[in-house]
Amino acid sequence: MRVSFVGSAFFKNASYRYRTLMPAKALQEAKIDCSIVTSYDGLNADVFVFSKHWSPEKDKAAVEQIKSPGFLASNQIAVVAEDRPAPKVVFDVCDDHFDHPQLQEHYIWMCENADLVVASTDRMKEIIWDATGVHAVVINDAYEFPELPPRHKWEQWDVTNVLWYGHPTNFESLHRVWDKINGYNLMIITSGIELEDTTAHKPFPVVPWNHENMMDGFRQADVVIIPTGERGYESHKGANRMLEAIRQGVFVVAEPHPEYNKFKEWMYIGDIGKGLEWVQSNKQSIKERVQSAQKFVSSNYHPQTLGQKWIKALSSIWGAGSNGGPDGSTSMDLTEEVRIVPMLPGI
Repeated sequence: MRVSFVGSAFFKNASYRYRTLMPAKALQEAKIDCSIVTSYDGLNADVFVFSKHWSPEKDKAAVEQIKSPGFLASNQIAVVAEDRPAPKVVFDVCDDHFDHPQLQEHYIWMCENADLVVASTDRMKEIIWDATGVHAVVINDAYEFPELPPRHKWEQWDVTNVLWYGHPTNFESLHRVWDKINGYNLMIITSGIELEDTTAHKPFPVVPWNHENMMDGFRQADVVIIPTGERGYESHKGANRMLEAIRQGVFVVAEPHPEYNKFKEWMYIGDIGKGLEWVQSNKQSIKERVQSAQKFVSSNYHPQTLGQKWIKALSSIWGAGSNGGPDGSTSMDLTEEVRIVPMLPGI
């Protein structure tokens, strides 16, 4: 099985890293022939995964080409075996654009014409079903950062440094809780440029996002806060901000959110102000909570674990295992000769 992830590549874009770069790398490590293609010319694979979408018209034209009767005959891999299954199309959805004035029609069309739809969260799966009646398979985002021990000997530490990071579109949620974080040293890590006016004259640093600044922010942070907004409880977004803080050994105080709620046994889920007060009063339990959460993350969000879910889902629609369905057993032929395609960050 040869897999191509089709789409634009912006390494700083979280969706590209989590939904294209990391799954493709996991498939390669599992010795699946996988590549990332940013051109619609010369499409050549068994399974095409359309992920983050910047050119709806080109995506639609490519899908129509892949599904055309003459595509297999012109596809170079057809010479491998005359009875090779027809190429398949996968639509990976991590954004709710089903009400978007420009993208709604395209997202519905892609769901209806794909051989498999993948959703990044359980809530996203529900949204897809409500909008299209199409059943999606859920494959979460994997963690990205290395695991470090819990930040402090908490019994001897006061909560002073608070870290918030995220896309500027989430900044309004942070703005809602200004009054609840008075008295704390706040650091913001984001793309930054869009926030110049909003954060003018605020007594905290706004640091541009990159890997080094994220690692430095985690080193300085006592607590990560994740306000999710008034309707965060119904958000379709993934848990990557929660995952990365836990991986770095930092306790999280977050507002309710479908994916964050899975961590309520260990992290504080509720009001941001009350959560910061709770941490200060329960410092003796923080280290153990972070360590337990790290075990949960390692078991459920490991890149190889989620890579296996991708393999299972893709092989359910292509080849000998296609009758098992994405939630059933597969019999993907791993003896097929594979070609590992080198992949550089930010292709």
